[in-house]
Amino acid sequence: VAAAAAAVASGSAGASAAGDGNECEETLRHLQVNIYEWNGRQNAGKQAYDQVFTLVRIDADEVARTQSVPKQSRPYWNKNFRFRIKEPFKHVAFYVTEVTKGRESVVGKVCFPAEVLQREGATDKWCNLQGVDEDSEVTGQILLRVSVDADPTQRFKLTVEAVEGLGFQAKEMQVRLSVEEADCDPQVLTSKFSKKDTDPVWKESFSCALSTITRVTSSNIIWKSGSAAVLRLTVSASDGTFLGELVLPVRFAHMAGTEEWYQLAPRHVLQETEDLGSLRIKVVYSEDLILPLARYERLGNLLVSSLSYRRLEVSPVFLLAQFHKDKDTAAQMLITIFTHLDMVMPLLLALLKHEIQQCADPATLFRANTLATKCVDCYMRRVGGEYLRQTLLPTLDEVYNANPQCEIDPTRLADGDNVEENMTRLKYYVNSVLINIVGSATRCPAVLRQVFAGIRNFAVERFPGEDNVRRTAVSGFIFLRYFAAAIMNPRSFNLTRIQESEQVLRTLTLMSKTLQNLGNLNVQKSKKEEFMEPINEALVKKNTPSVIQFLDAVSSDSTEDTGASAATRRPSSLLNHVEIYESLFVIKEGYLTKRGQGRQKSLLGVTLTGLKNFKKRFFVLTSDGLVYYKDKGEQAIFRLQASSMRAVEKVNESAFDFPFMFQVVHSGGILYLAAANGTEQMEWIRALRETCKDNVGLHTKYHPGAYVSHAWSCCNSADETVERSACTKCTIGLSEKFPREDDEFSSPEQCLEKVFRVFFRNLSGLWPLLEQTEGKEGNEDCIAELKKSIESIQNVTAFVNDQHFDLSMKRPIMRSGSRYRPHLSVYISGAQTLTAPPPK
Repeated sequence: VAAAAAAVASGSAGASAAGDGNECEETLRHLQVNIYEWNGRQNAGKQAYDQVFTLVRIDADEVARTQSVPKQSRPYWNKNFRFRIKEPFKHVAFYVTEVTKGRESVVGKVCFPAEVLQREGATDKWCNLQGVDEDSEVTGQILLRVSVDADPTQRFKLTVEAVEGLGFQAKEMQVRLSVEEADCDPQVLTSKFSKKDTDPVWKESFSCALSTITRVTSSNIIWKSGSAAVLRLTVSASDGTFLGELVLPVRFAHMAGTEEWYQLAPRHVLQETEDLGSLRIKVVYSEDLILPLARYERLGNLLVSSLSYRRLEVSPVFLLAQFHKDKDTAAQMLITIFTHLDMVMPLLLALLKHEIQQCADPATLFRANTLATKCVDCYMRRVGGEYLRQTLLPTLDEVYNANPQCEIDPTRLADGDNVEENMTRLKYYVNSVLINIVGSATRCPAVLRQVFAGIRNFAVERFPGEDNVRRTAVSGFIFLRYFAAAIMNPRSFNLTRIQESEQVLRTLTLMSKTLQNLGNLNVQKSKKEEFMEPINEALVKKNTPSVIQFLDAVSSDSTEDTGASAATRRPSSLLNHVEIYESLFVIKEGYLTKRGQGRQKSLLGVTLTGLKNFKKRFFVLTSDGLVYYKDKGEQAIFRLQASSMRAVEKVNESAFDFPFMFQVVHSGGILYLAAANGTEQMEWIRALRETCKDNVGLHTKYHPGAYVSHAWSCCNSADETVERSACTKCTIGLSEKFPREDDEFSSPEQCLEKVFRVFFRNLSGLWPLLEQTEGKEGNEDCIAELKKSIESIQNVTAFVNDQHFDLSMKRPIMRSGSRYRPHLSVYISGAQTLTAPPPK
């Protein structure tokens, strides 16, 4: 514990460094959505679509889509997405979209304003769909300077300057301004088209006389008719598409001049004429102010001090898990924090020892979901991912490709199925995966073997009369919670991203059930699943000696990493499965339209150049590269090695008059591809860039156009060589405003902040725990340590809260009129007196 505290102190450069004036909080905003299902209700009876999906938009940005599912009355997705919110946003919308003969049409939407999400934090409910038309889809904002000036003769002039816009859905747009006064014809002024981008800059001023102002008092404008003049501003695209409007009465504040951002509004609110059904969704918005790591030093020390408690159940670590209630999240946070402090192994061993000591019956050991089991589960996933892939993927690959019928439950057999043949196939796949498992002991990571050795030793010490407990305790993790769980759900363990068929899922379920019985080291007869008895009888008795040998090997006291190098490379037993191995562990797959590369072919001794036409092909991206096929399941036509990729960039739509195009620049030329929509285009670009990001020789420039008629359409250069003539800088990283995130527990600062918030919210519940304990006899040691734990939590929580307050005085908040945070007001450090409110 002392060594860990010293490590924290040295890593954070001490408390004095933490007070440097350059420090500030980092605001991390995340949005997590879960799209469950659509209940079409009255609409279900007249469905004419082929497929249906739901897309997600944050403001104008399409950020995600569910998979398309076939026509049915209640389409079900259960799809999760998590996004990092880098910029302020206005709303999140979900669009249920039908696909009919290849054409997409929006049925309706559900929209959540940002202020609602920020106020409520989370919502999980059925939401009625609203109708959608182009006049109701508005996302842009506009910065206006408005002033009313009077000359010596008391004639008034209105001046409006359209400065810039933000977040529009078109690149060419103009502003139309109408000034409406009572009993007067509207005065209409129009700007030039902006051709810059979706965040246009106009800087154009409009002026007109105001004829209905009678006089101006010290606090008000007096109008002849009693009604103020109105500015009606409309933004439209170059093709006439409505992008939004603003209705702004002229008010007294304009006499001094104002500069404000305004959110454009729809032209009208669509009135519902039919029941479009409801969508069940869950939306969780979180906003965390993260301190510099050094500011959490005392909180890290508090958690590490738990390892010195004699009664671990009253330590800060256990109280954190008790207050958090979600043990999965608590385990993720603790593993991240203790890994950063290089104390994860002492934490795991302390939790496991406590768990085993509290167990009265070895048959129930590790069967409950406790903090110890969740922490070990989390750790196994983090450090054993490559080991798991090497061990299970060869057999899983066979199952995915063969799509076998292995049903052995007589009540679920289809007509014509033979249970004996199905049993034979199931035995083959179980034997196949078992051979790989029992032969993988030397490749098991040394840190996992150290955990398993601790489990075995603690179990033998706790149950000295139980000969088999040293093995069943270990198998409870590595078989039941690791191998069997991964086979049951390969996607949750990142073994594949392919959508399994129902038949494959059933085969994996039966394999997992059999493997669980193998891990129990005995034949368990179940009255509920008597159909499993024959395969258990056949496989468990036969393979128990091999399983015992494997369990002894992975739980040996030796910590020498005999498999360290093997755990990071593909074993020789997989060499015959290289093609299949990669086809299963794909990064992304799907149909794209490719432009012919004009490859040269020889025909009767004459060299011909192929046509550069467009064809739809099935593409598969793996860590080795990109492969495409004429259709799914056929022979590969072309392979592009990942090491040969030089750049991945978008292509101007005008280059080929084809939407959603992008290019893969490689050592042999350029591969032009087109996705079905903007989301698919973005996901392919992201996946391809991630695959080649560490390549040698990446290009710094590219051509967004095409080489046609002996010149590039983007810059008119006649030099076809990309390296010499490229005109546009390559994208450095991704410029998405709302990138997806898969792991919210990768940062120790973020996890420590979450721990602080859990303790802060539950400060009032600490002392009642002590009162409950004081009423029991023989708890003197427990009471003393619980009191120590409570006082430590209170002191450290107050300290971290003070750190937040200290840095809040230096927190930069953008002024009104900022292009990137238009809704925030001015704040100058030291100009205001703040109080220390509790964190949100």
